[in-house]
Amino acid sequence: TLLRESELEPRKRTSEGVVWKGYWVALDGLPDRPAADGVIERLRRFGIGDAYAMPGDGNRITISLGLFSDRQRALRRMDEVKALGLEPRVSERERSGTVYWIDVDVEPPATLPEAARLHGEGGRILRLEVKPCEPR
Repeated sequence: TLLRESELEPRKRTSEGVVWKGYWVALDGLPDRPAADGVIERLRRFGIGDAYAMPGDGNRITISLGLFSDRQRALRRMDEVKALGLEPRVSERERSGTVYWIDVDVEPPATLPEAARLHGEGGRILRLEVKPCEPR
């Protein structure tokens, strides 16, 4: 709607590609399941109830501490865990999937609306990228 209000003609298309999932906070390298269970219990006593163990590298165990769409929330979780003397990490998680595009031809003097306005009020766009289209 915003693009049409700017007198532009959007075209929708999909493609297969990398879909961004969020910022993952994790604690790596626990030697075994009993050690991971002990850390998870400690985290729960500290108020972090959504931690769970999963296979890590080799025979090691990784504790997932949450997947966040907002970087500040991920960093806040990391700080909470660091306060317990642990060393978590934050990484971006992605997966293969359908990527949705809206193509629009912008001929001067027309301009695109500011990217922040394209998010709208629904909050359903997790990640927005504005870039030139491939030549046709």
